[in-house]
This record gives sequence, C-alpha cells and structure tokens, in this order.
Amino acid sequence: MKYKDIISFEPITEVVKFSRTTDREYQEALIKSFVFSDTFKDYLVPLMVSNLDFNGSNEIFGLQVVGNYGTGKSHLMSLISLIAEDETLLNLVSDDGVKSKIQPIAGRFKVLRFELGNRESLWDVITFQLTNYLKSVGVDFSFDGHGPKSYFEKLMLMMAEFEEKYPDKGLMLVIDEMLAYLKSRSTPDKLNDDLAVLQALGQACDRSKFKFVFGVQEMIYHASEFQFASEMLRKVKDRYKDIKITKDDVAFIVKNRLLRKDEHQKQMVKDHLDPFLKLFTDMHARTQDYIELFPVHPTYFENFEKIKIAKSQREILKTLSGQFEEILEMEIPRDNPGLLTYDRYWEDMQKDQSLMSEPDIRKVKEITDTVSDKIDTYFTGARASKIEVAKRITNACAIKVLQQELQKQNGTNAEHLVDDLCLTDKLASDRDFLIDVIDTAAQQIITATSGQYFDKNAENAEYHLRIEGGINFDQKIKDYAATMADGQKDEYFFKFLEINLPLDYDTYRTGFHIWEHTVEWKSHKTYREGYIFFGNPNEKSTTHPRQHFYMYFMPIFDAQKKLRNHEEDEVYFIFDNLSAEFKNAVTLYGAALSLEVRADSSQKPIYRQKIEELNKKARDLFNQEYVQITSVDYMGKELPLSGYPLPGAGASKEQVFSEVASLVFEEWFDNERPDYPKFTQLNTPVTKDNYIRLVKQALVKIANPEQSNRDGEGILSGLGLWVPGMLNYDHSPYAQSLLQMLRAKGDGMVLNKDEIMEFVERSNNLWLTKDYHIEAELQFVVMSALAALGEIEITLNSGKSINSTNLSDLKDLLPQDFYSFTHIKQPKGLNLAALKLLFTNLLGRDLSAHLKDPSTYTALVGSATDWAKRTVSLLSKIQGGYMFKGIEIISPLQASDYRIHFTAFSGLCDKLAGYTSEAKIKNFAYTVEDLNRLLPVKTTVETLENQISELSLLNEDLSYLQQARQYVTDPEFKAGIDSTVALLPAVVKSEVKKKWKSIGVNSVN
Repeated sequence: MKYKDIISFEPITEVVKFSRTTDREYQEALIKSFVFSDTFKDYLVPLMVSNLDFNGSNEIFGLQVVGNYGTGKSHLMSLISLIAEDETLLNLVSDDGVKSKIQPIAGRFKVLRFELGNRESLWDVITFQLTNYLKSVGVDFSFDGHGPKSYFEKLMLMMAEFEEKYPDKGLMLVIDEMLAYLKSRSTPDKLNDDLAVLQALGQACDRSKFKFVFGVQEMIYHASEFQFASEMLRKVKDRYKDIKITKDDVAFIVKNRLLRKDEHQKQMVKDHLDPFLKLFTDMHARTQDYIELFPVHPTYFENFEKIKIAKSQREILKTLSGQFEEILEMEIPRDNPGLLTYDRYWEDMQKDQSLMSEPDIRKVKEITDTVSDKIDTYFTGARASKIEVAKRITNACAIKVLQQELQKQNGTNAEHLVDDLCLTDKLASDRDFLIDVIDTAAQQIITATSGQYFDKNAENAEYHLRIEGGINFDQKIKDYAATMADGQKDEYFFKFLEINLPLDYDTYRTGFHIWEHTVEWKSHKTYREGYIFFGNPNEKSTTHPRQHFYMYFMPIFDAQKKLRNHEEDEVYFIFDNLSAEFKNAVTLYGAALSLEVRADSSQKPIYRQKIEELNKKARDLFNQEYVQITSVDYMGKELPLSGYPLPGAGASKEQVFSEVASLVFEEWFDNERPDYPKFTQLNTPVTKDNYIRLVKQALVKIANPEQSNRDGEGILSGLGLWVPGMLNYDHSPYAQSLLQMLRAKGDGMVLNKDEIMEFVERSNNLWLTKDYHIEAELQFVVMSALAALGEIEITLNSGKSINSTNLSDLKDLLPQDFYSFTHIKQPKGLNLAALKLLFTNLLGRDLSAHLKDPSTYTALVGSATDWAKRTVSLLSKIQGGYMFKGIEIISPLQASDYRIHFTAFSGLCDKLAGYTSEAKIKNFAYTVEDLNRLLPVKTTVETLENQISELSLLNEDLSYLQQARQYVTDPEFKAGIDSTVALLPAVVKSEVKKKWKSIGVNSVN
C-alpha cells in the first residue's frame, strides 16, 4: 500500500595581492568590491583612521590587523592604504558613511606596501625596503653610518629627511604575513630582536607622521611559539591597537501544503496503526487524531506552533505539501507507523534562507551540522544501523531548543522521543525495550560529540543541544589548517609517519627527523646500520658516523624540499600521489596537534580526542593507498612500491619499507663490503638485538666444541672457523690475515690492538678491522678460535690472558672486552724437558715424542684425574691426624704438613687434566723446577696409602693382644705385651719418615 492510496491533497575569487596594488584597475576593483558590515562601519574603520590621522591630538598607536585567510584582512589594509595614498579613490567607496570617516586621511600619505617572505632580520628587511622606496620618491636616506643609535632614533632621522621633502605628507608602512615571518625566526635571540623593532615602529607612530600597519592571522601576543618572550610581547602590545575581523554565514528556504481522507481511507489508516498502539502511549490515547492527520503526527503542529518565530498556518501547509510530494509514490512501511514527525521540519528550516537570517536558527544549524558530522564518524560498525535514529533525535532537539530562549536549553526525554517521533526497532517488541533502545542511541550521541554539542539534563532527564557548546573544535581545526604553510604541513605529515610506521624510539638528534635504523642484508643473513630521514637529504652530513644506508621519506606538500641526490647509499620513498582526502586529513591532524599545545587544561582532552580521530582517519586512508601510490627512487630510477615482494599480513609499515630498502641496497652492500662474512648457516639472521648474544654463543662453542650449539656454529661457519665437528681456520681469511700480521712482527713480538683495528670517529665504540672491516666483536671471535687452537694468546685490558687452557673464561667477558684488549702474541714454545719429566713420573713412560697422538692426552688426563682423586681421598683420612686402635700413627702436626704438600700436588693433577690436546699442551705452564718440587709427593701419597693398608692387616693381631692383656696376671708378661704394641707407631713412622725426608720435609717427629 502506497501513501497516495490513503491520502488526497492539492499540491570572493582570488586573494588580495600587494604586488598588484600599483595597477589602477586593480586598485579600483579593490575599493568597489569592499562590503562594509556594521562592525567595519561602526568600529574598525574609525579606529584605524583615528590612529592614522597625524593631525589628531590623541596618543597614536601602530595597527595590528588580525584575521584568518579569507576574512578580508589584506583587503582592508589595501583599502585604507590606497585611499590614504590617492584621494581620488575615495569616491569609489560604496558606503557614504564610511566615505566620510576615511576622508581625514585621504591622499595624505606616501605608502610602502609589501609582504614578508624571507628570513633576514626584520630590521634588515624593513630598512632595505624603506631605503629603496625613499630613493624612488626622491628622498636620499641611509640607515647606516649613524653610530650606536636605537631603532626609534634612526626612524626619527629618516622621517626628518622625508618631511623635508614632503612637509605635508605622512609615510605609511603596510606589511602583511608578519606572523608567519616571526614564526620562522622564533629562536630567542632572533625573536627578541624582531620584537624590539616592532616596539620601535609602534613608538614612532606616536611621535611623527610615520604610521605602521601590519597583518597577522592571530595576535602575536597569543602565539604559543612566542610565550618564552612574554615580557617583550607585553612591551610590543602597549604600542599597538588590534583590528580584529570575523566571518559571517548564509542559509536556504522552502515552503509546503496539506490533505484530506474519506472513511474508507480512514479505516485503512486505522488498520495500519493498530499493531503499533502497544508501543506508543500517545497514539493509543488519541488514536482518532492520528487517523485524521495521517501521515502527519499530531505533535508536528504542536511543536511547530511553539517555535519562537512567527509563522503562518499557510507556511506549514506548504511545508507539508512538499513532504507529501516526496512520499506519494512510496510504500507505507510495515515495521513503522510511517508518520511525518516534527523533527522533519528542522530539515526544511535548514533549507530556508530567510530563516537562516535569524541568529538563533543559524546558531542551532551550526550545532546540528556539527552533531551530524560526529554521528557519521562515530556510528560505525554495529552502531551504523542507528545513524538515522540518531540524526532524527538531533533534529527533534533542534526544534525543541528553538521553543525557548536558547540559553534555557529546552529538550525532550526518551519517552517523548519514542511517542513524538514514532521511532521503532526490529528487536524491540515492547515499549520499555523500545525506550531503552532510543535512550542508548541518545547517550551515544553524547559520546560522539564528547558532550560538547549534545547533552542530558541530570535534573529532568531531557536530552538537548548545547548551544553554548559553543567551541566548535572541528571548525577551529579547519580554520587553523587553512593558515598552515606547506612546510608546516610536511612537519605534521612526518609526525604522522613517526607514529604510524611506527618509529617508537628516540631520534638520532633532538629537533631533527632522523632515526638510527637497521635493515637486513639478506645474502649475508646479517644487518646493516644506517639512518631514516624524513625530508631533506642535505642533512646527511649532520649524521655521524657515516653508515651503510640512508632511507628518505619525502615530503608531500613543499615542492622546494623534494630534491634528491641519487647516491648509492640512498633510497627515496615518494608519496606525491597520496589522495587529496589523505592530505586534508593529515593537515587537520597536524592542526589539532598544534592547537592542543596552546589549549588550556579544559580543552586539551577534546583536542586529544580529535587528534586520535584524525590520526585514525589519516591512518586508514594511508593504509589503503600507500602500497599502490608510493614510488621507490634508487639512483634516479623510480619503481612502484607494489612492484617489490612485500612482507605478508601483520607486518608494520616500517617493516614494509625496510624490506624494500633491504632489496634495493643488496648490490650496494656487496660492493661496499665484498669480503664480509656470510652467516647463512644460522636459523635466523643476525640482528642488532641478538648480535652480542650470538657472538657470545660463538665464544661458548669455542670453549665447548663438543656441546651442541647451533647459533655458535653459525657464527663460526660464517667466519670460516668451523668444519663439521671441530674448529678449523684453514678457510678463514680473517684468521689467516691476523696470523700473517702476527708472524710478520717476528718471534716474541706482540701485535697491538691498534695494529689490528681502528676506531670509527664519532661513533658509539664502533671498531673495525683494518684488513676486512669487520666489527671488533667478530674479530674477537676469530682471535678466540685461534687461541683455542693454540696459535695465539689474547691479553685483555685487565692484564689477564686468554689461551687454550682457560677458554671457559670467555663466557664471562663483557662486550667492552671485545674492543679493549691490548694485544695478541704467539704462545711460548714447548718445554720438552718438563714434559719428559712429567710423563716419566706420572705415567712411567716418556710420551713427549707423541704429542700429536690423541691417546697421549687420554693417558695424561686419566692418570692426572686418578692421582687427584687418590690424593684428596687420602687427605680426608688423615685430616687432623690418624689413630689406629687408640695408637697415634700420624700426629695433627704431621697431618698439617701433609695437607700443604698434598693440596699442591692435587692442584697440579687438576690442571694436568685440562691439557686435552696438542693446542693446549703448547701452553704448558710448569717448569722442571716446579715439577721436581711437586711430583715426589706422588711417592709419599703412595707410601702412606700402603702403610694405612698394612695397618688394617694387623687389626686382628693387635686386637687379640689388647684383649689378652686383660687376662694376664704375670706382670713381666703384661709388660712384654705393652712394649710390643708400643713398637707399632715407631715402625710405621720410621717407614713414612724415610719417604718424606726424600722430598725435603723435616718436620715429621
């Protein structure tokens, strides 16, 4: 059923340019086209004239004209200065009242106008312009050669020369773009000098016929960049009057009409409405009214009549007629009453230009437009289905707020919204549920607008528009964005990249968009260090040390900053083809960031929310576009980013660009370091984060070659130091080169660290070898492998040496030990005499001629280990002396002497157990004298073991004698037993003493 079945009815184009103001036609066009608002007529023009009329008696100030782009700031300055220069232009002013107010200054001045667009000091710029201008009008004056006079005094000297030539004229200086100029010189020294010039220029306006006018986008006193110079700003402010300009609005209009029904049509309407009566209390209470007025909701008229703007009944009929025209051919919905409700009238009001002339309605429209934008942004995903409901609630609140004075913030509650708008929801089968759904939607509007433009009255639960909500943050952001220079936009584009690539670590230098970075060197399974730059490649010389690559992310706004050098170690990522939508989004994001800095504490949370929203919008657009639009420029050849193999899903944008850089630089890395090691046997590549760990794993592998250690093997293999199952340097150019340098020094000479490697200037302890330019950490692995193979000894900065006998110490080294060692040297030659003595005494045979035979070391280690255990075991038995059947065999004093010599002998045996290879035996540390002192203890250990063993054999006999003595009564026989038992210690001591004295021990009693 369609609606027609149940109703019947009767149906400014360019920016003002100072450079063109010398052209007569342009001058006339500027004067004729100026439109004067009441603010201009009643306040701004009189204020300007009163401070330009040098015949006035009041104190005169300089003029600061404040207005954003498009508000007529430059137009106003041109108008005033042109008429001041040429009285004949006054007749072209369209408003007679304004004409009479400007008359006192008409034709009274010589005028110099220019726009600032450079970075020299303000005094240099102004004096250069004034000197040239004065010369052009016949005044020969130079600001130089007047000694140490102040700016003000020099201006007075200039005016003296000028007035001599033009006694009846004033000199007017008009400058635009002052704020942008000052921001480009916002360091303390430069800004304070420029502000002193501004102070002097303003001061000169009151003492002479010199007048000064300058234009800015915001008052310089309020610019956040200048707050460090607040005292000087106050002095400047005292010398100027502010001419502030604002913007105006426009709107639309439309008109409508009504209907009638017969009884049959009324029954059709009743049948249609009946299913909804349970949901809507008002419809249930006055069903007949709903039938008579269908499809118009009865409250449409009630709410229309309450609006505080006189409107005739005829106008509402016209409005409804237009709405009927729209719905005639539509099907009446089955899931909704399908009524025209009062919120619909707000849509028509917004189209009525005559209504938009009303300040209150214009203000409400501004708020609803903002709320509507917020709804579109916030109601996404699961909330998207409630966009229409949210906008209808907003429109209803617009009508409601117009029914009272705006400051009363009249509104409506959730129940009235349900009844008056006849809102439905497919999930709501009863009235209470429906009210909850509508209430939730209204609450979500509050969230979407951060409570700035839509809120709930806690006292009466009414939702309402916040008219005073007054700060339209979105518009402020847009207005500020319109003032941003291309360079500033690029700064915020770079900030966006920093956050969203992301680069979540500190910049290389404070204040520069430069980051230290690494990329993978794929063919070598390691990494290269370099830098990421945002913007200018000319800052390359500011980075130290010079690294292996430079990744440049180019600007998208400022064409002057898009130059490229095309060197082998540089790659450029170019984003010129990003969409206008993205560029606008990232500009607004930058504007929000800038405004947040200067906002007070109450506004900061709102700006932070805006920053988050705008960043998300820009990020989503960038994610959609960058792969397809980015160009990669290497050595002057551009290829699309999408043409490279890129990482899969889940990779960050930084990883994407780093992957491409890795591919681009592969050939360059090979050419730069042709002999650099390849770590292809590693499971995962070497990275900056795992580098030291992998180096230490290699050192652990050197110390324990039999222990499984895949990472250690991978590093050693890359350095040519590992063949399956063992260390070997035959295929290591780094080891061969090092040994060659050491041998070239001659026998007994050392090779100092500074002869092996050199420090990279202005680096963080980066040392590279002089031969192959590998890092100190890798070179130390090479040296450690050679030490393990008995080819060298490494002397650390502490004085400690690393050789084949103490490789376990490698695991305890610190990273700084890798580059702070002092020198390396060849091990001492073999002491064959000592080895002969060792093998003969310990093994009973001389194996010094069989040092290449692995069985030699097996026998040595086995015997040394055995004697160490036997000595320690014996020492534990005689600790504190040795008693046998109550008879003292070894006294505590004797035991103490044994302990000293036994400990030394067991220590020798422990160290001998470490000489497991020919490489290690090369570092044999004992002399013949050492062995002659220690090895005889072996015989003493053996003798004591035998004596204690023999005592155990006498255990039964001695026990028998001691027991028998208890039963003997013959004193002579008993004495014989005692004397025999007493002989036992003497016999044992006698035998031991013989052995002990043989090694020079005389303390045994």
